[in-house]
Amino acid sequence: MSERPNPYDSWSERLIAGELLSQVSAYKYRTLWNAWCDWLRLRALDWYAVDGPLIEEFLQGAAPGQGVGRRKAINAERMSSYTRQRYWRLLRGVYAAAAREGTVPYNPVLDIAEEARPSISNGDRRSQVLDPHVFAKLRDPRIMEALIPAKTAADWWHPRDRAILAVLVDTGITASELLALRGIHVVRAEQQFSMAHEVPASLAIKVMESSDGVERTLIISPTATPALVEWLHLRHLLLVEHAAHKGAMVQRNEFIKEIDSQGPLFVARRARAKASELPPMGAPALYYCVSQALKKLRQKTTVGSGTLDINIPHLAKGPAIIRNTVIHHWLNTLGPEETVIRAGLKKVESLRFPS
Repeated sequence: MSERPNPYDSWSERLIAGELLSQVSAYKYRTLWNAWCDWLRLRALDWYAVDGPLIEEFLQGAAPGQGVGRRKAINAERMSSYTRQRYWRLLRGVYAAAAREGTVPYNPVLDIAEEARPSISNGDRRSQVLDPHVFAKLRDPRIMEALIPAKTAADWWHPRDRAILAVLVDTGITASELLALRGIHVVRAEQQFSMAHEVPASLAIKVMESSDGVERTLIISPTATPALVEWLHLRHLLLVEHAAHKGAMVQRNEFIKEIDSQGPLFVARRARAKASELPPMGAPALYYCVSQALKKLRQKTTVGSGTLDINIPHLAKGPAIIRNTVIHHWLNTLGPEETVIRAGLKKVESLRFPS
């Protein structure tokens, strides 16, 4: 094993100190760096004993690190151009820092010829934004209610899914931001309220930390509000159901008050189980919720004389494509400055969107 200091630490700490990298992004990039080191370890190599051809071989292969709880890669044999470019930027930065510190003699990433360096393909760019016809239907609550109906009280997670999609389309928040939402993050006119009481018609979502570390409050539009209100009502009924297993009335009320504010806003389908708390929804379940809705919408959407092609290679299917589309919509309607604020970014240069 290598006794040299991990160059990722000094690289990330320097960027965090200069406010060029958030703690959230540093965590995500560390996962990529660890995946790269694991790939090298399988070849009995250390991070500092690499050259340009070896890095190029890695970038041309499959995405590593498909562990438990992560969805499978769309293409098991080759990482997407977006993933390839993320690794390229990370490796270039970390090895540049290591070269400056003298841990390696030079930056091996720069050995890769200019024409072989990763770029985002036109096909991948197109696949990262929803077709306008699909996006329009996704924003229509009547279509979503018909697409994801709740025929009985046992289908309580269908209103949850509609609320999730409404929030994603309305606010453009990331998957991790949505999963981190708690009851207390739903507010009205800068003032928190209890979901145990009547829910107001005007709502907002407080996002406490974005991928860039920016806190913001996002207003829920009148179009999306009914879906969120319906879910808040059903969520409260689940709370009451759980509280029924408590002893004294005071204990039940304290339980409802605590979980109402601090419990996850969007709960897992196993919430009907007799657990002490409402279980939070996980990333795989969120991906499934979004991907199934988009699949149904694409199948039902016609353009010209035919339906949309849902078999496009690398077609994005998760929450990220909704965020990309919302950001693209904001850029076209509100301009870059307002888009940066709503997207939770620090500067216009942070915007990376399909052209």
